[in-house]
Amino acid sequence: MEGKRKKDDNTKNTLLTYFSKKSRNNKESCDDDHLNQTKTNDPETQNIVLSVDQPSCSTLKQDEVIDNELETNFRSNDIGLFTNCTLTDADKKLVLRNVWVPNVNYEFPLLEKYKARGLKFQYKWFTEFNWLVYSEIKQGVFCKYCLLFAKYGGIGGQPLGQLVSTAFSNWKKAKETFRNHSKLKYHLSSVLDADHFLTILDHKQVTIIEKLVTNRTEQIKLNRSRLIPIIECVILCGQQEIALRGHRDSGKINGNY
Repeated sequence: MEGKRKKDDNTKNTLLTYFSKKSRNNKESCDDDHLNQTKTNDPETQNIVLSVDQPSCSTLKQDEVIDNELETNFRSNDIGLFTNCTLTDADKKLVLRNVWVPNVNYEFPLLEKYKARGLKFQYKWFTEFNWLVYSEIKQGVFCKYCLLFAKYGGIGGQPLGQLVSTAFSNWKKAKETFRNHSKLKYHLSSVLDADHFLTILDHKQVTIIEKLVTNRTEQIKLNRSRLIPIIECVILCGQQEIALRGHRDSGKINGNY
C-alpha cells in the first residue's frame, strides 16, 4: 500500500511539472508582442492605421487648392448674385455703391457663339451707359437700377427679361439694345427710385412714414395750443360763477363762450 501511495505522489508531481501557470502580466506582454509583430510585418495594416490617425499630404494640398479656387472665382459683390431674389436695403446699397466692376485691364471672355467674329464686351460701354454692370458669374451685363427697383416692364405689365432678370450677352446688338433700354419708362422710373433711395439712406430726406409722423406731431401740438385759451376761459367762468351759456340765443351777447 505504501508503495502504491508513493507511486501516486510521484505521478502527481510529474504531471504538475508539465503544466506551468502563466501570470497575467506575461500574457499581456505576449499579446502586445504579437500585436507589434503584426503591425510591423503587415505593411497594409500599418498604412491603414496611419491613414486614420493623420490626413495625407495630398489631401491637405487638394483642400488648399479648392479653397484658393473659391477665393479667386467667387466674388461676393458680383451683381449676378442679386438676381431673381428678395433684396434687403443693405443689398441695394451694396449694388448701388460697391458692386464689382472690372478694371481697365480686365480680359472679358470671348463667348463660344462669337468666337468666329471675335465679339466681346467693350470696356468703353461703361462710360457711355453708367447704369451698366458686368457679371463675371453670368458672363453678361445688367442694368443695376432696373434690377433693384423695376417690378415689371412694358405695356400691360410684361415680365422683365434681359438686362434685368437675366444677363444680356448679345454683343452683336449691344449698343442698339442699350440705347433703347435707356429710353424705357420703367428704366427712367427705376433711376429716380434709386436716387430717392440713396437720398433717404444718407438722411438727406426723410421717408414718407417719417413725414406722416412729423405732420401728425405738428397737428397734435397745434390742437393743444388751441385748447389752452378754451380751458382758461372755462376756469375763469367757474371761479367767477358765470354761466357758460347765455339766456337768449339772439342778441349782442350770445353767451359766455
